[in-house]
Amino acid sequence: MSRLLISLASLKGGVGKTTSAIHIAGHLSKQGRGGVAVVDRDRTRSATSWSRSGNLPFFVGTVLAT
Repeated sequence: MSRLLISLASLKGGVGKTTSAIHIAGHLSKQGRGGVAVVDRDRTRSATSWSRSGNLPFFVGTVLAT
């Protein structure tokens, strides 16, 4: 199976990066793509907060900014 990497980036806040990432990952996961993950690099860790419910069908992880 081929690998797919999607990156959503913008310097402006509030443009829907996290919401889009969560929805895209959810769609890919429901379509049967294995190994779907969201890497949360946002300072507010909003994707990580969403994942705390445990209801997302994919992995959400963080990477410490350097």
